[in-house]
Amino acid sequence: MNTLLMEGAVLTAASLLAYHHVGYPALMALAAGCKRSHLSANTETDAVGPARQPHVTVVMPAFNEAAHIERKIAALAAQTYPKDRFSVVIGSDGSTDGTVERARHCAARYPALDISIVDFPENRGKLAVLNDIMAGAGGDIVVFSDVSAIPRDDAIDRVVRHFSDPKTGAVGGGYILPATSSVGERLYWRIQRAVKVGESTVAGLIGAHGAFYAIRRSLWRPLSEDTINDDFIVPMRIAEAGYRTLYDPFIRVSEAEDATDGADWRRRVRIGAGNVQQALRLHRCLSPAKPGLAFCFLSGKVLRMICPLLIAFMAVASIYLAPVSPVMASLALLLGAAFVAALFGPALGRAGSAARYALRGHAANLVGVFYYATGRMKGWSGRAASEKTGLSGEVRGVERAKRAVDVAGALVGLALTAPLFPVIALAVKLESRGPVFFRQLRVGRALGDRTELFEMIKFRSMRTDAEVGSGPAWAQKNDPRVTRVGLFLRKTRLDELPQFLNVLRGEMSLIGPRPERPGFCRLLDREIPFYIERTFGVRPGITGLAQVRQGYDETLDDVRRKIMYDHSYAASIGRVSTWLRTDTAIVFETLLVMAFGRGR
Repeated sequence: MNTLLMEGAVLTAASLLAYHHVGYPALMALAAGCKRSHLSANTETDAVGPARQPHVTVVMPAFNEAAHIERKIAALAAQTYPKDRFSVVIGSDGSTDGTVERARHCAARYPALDISIVDFPENRGKLAVLNDIMAGAGGDIVVFSDVSAIPRDDAIDRVVRHFSDPKTGAVGGGYILPATSSVGERLYWRIQRAVKVGESTVAGLIGAHGAFYAIRRSLWRPLSEDTINDDFIVPMRIAEAGYRTLYDPFIRVSEAEDATDGADWRRRVRIGAGNVQQALRLHRCLSPAKPGLAFCFLSGKVLRMICPLLIAFMAVASIYLAPVSPVMASLALLLGAAFVAALFGPALGRAGSAARYALRGHAANLVGVFYYATGRMKGWSGRAASEKTGLSGEVRGVERAKRAVDVAGALVGLALTAPLFPVIALAVKLESRGPVFFRQLRVGRALGDRTELFEMIKFRSMRTDAEVGSGPAWAQKNDPRVTRVGLFLRKTRLDELPQFLNVLRGEMSLIGPRPERPGFCRLLDREIPFYIERTFGVRPGITGLAQVRQGYDETLDDVRRKIMYDHSYAASIGRVSTWLRTDTAIVFETLLVMAFGRGR
């Protein structure tokens, strides 16, 4: 039975990988084809009269861009949009290679083009430059563009046409790779362009490319300086606010810089770290109220974040099961062939180059997730955040790592257990009247200025009238209020599965103290010293040290013992290494409780 369950988990992981890499792109291509796009390379719109021509501001942060700055200014000077209706602001982020001097020299050759060059003497990072420039930037539309991205002469014209619709908030442009790009990279971007056209049809712009994208100036909001992928966060926040966003592949922008393997690796690590940050900061985009946006964000970006974990799980589990399962043996061989192809890369032709690019991307993604979780993303985390919160860098790293693992674990948990939900729901309904899910107000994380409250969700395991006569009461051995289905759910802890949703919403963690009801909290805080501090800075968990070591509370003495476990857990997660060891041990013990039915 355990082998069958593990095989099912491996096949589910394989299905998710196949869906992300093949199924989702195919769906997006179908979506783009089913609805004839209004975008066309030859589309002509009415001429934009003088009274309707908005002012465009092109914003370009620059750090040591002397090799490209003159070509970029020349490309902007060649734009067909009226020169008196757009301006350019270049923000040098402490450049030391003559970028500012070359920019000024080149600007003098185009007096008709309004160019401002802001020379920030200290290198502070792109986000600091963007926020400073945008604080004083005017205009109706802002175009953000990389210095090394060279737009076609009609790029600004095409952007402005889309903003004639007052509901449009952001527009992303196409991206053309350098001719020297690898076969794998060219194939990846060909697929990505098709996916973006489909996403634009279904939901809008699921992240822009920093080479060239535009927003309404009025929709700009300053970004936190630890933001990693601003070109994703900015348009997604606009979509979240209800504005239309879109992708126009005919806004052609060519990349002038040939990225080295090292630069490409660093870029993809940064994107991997950004995927985690985006999932945490844009979780409202996963709301069912915006089904198209939620579907594309989850399928295209959030799922990408957990792909490395799925691959690692499949590799280990398929090798372990290979001796007893022909299917798992075949999967292990298939994964081995993919790794070999990635190792030899271009020597094996197009397939090898594509495999190398894909697996290298997943490896960079995994490193990025780890770097973000542990606060090691240079330039985006660390001192500023720590000074504001009063937390040490190590504690801040554990906090980020724990939240990243929570999001990834909850997504994987929901994906693997989703087939059980309708079965459990049917069993609950067949045995007793009432709702399938049990919702109850619980006390969450305690902070310096407040204590969070949230509605916890579980599969119902008791009769609906369980506390009508007695009022709130602790669970007991052989509790008569528990249904037969509920007893099984409690013993296997399957009743806790819906709490993955609480984890995704940031109300709970996978591992932490048990969430208690407000009424019990007030009572216990009077009876037990330091009771309320057990969740200070720590989200309550689906499972935890106290839950696996003791189980449900029956008496006040049980709670006193559990408090010792809770405080012991909080003390043990001050360092990344001890947190990993502690949480790994708790996960293992939880699986034993589920396998042997020791819950109640």
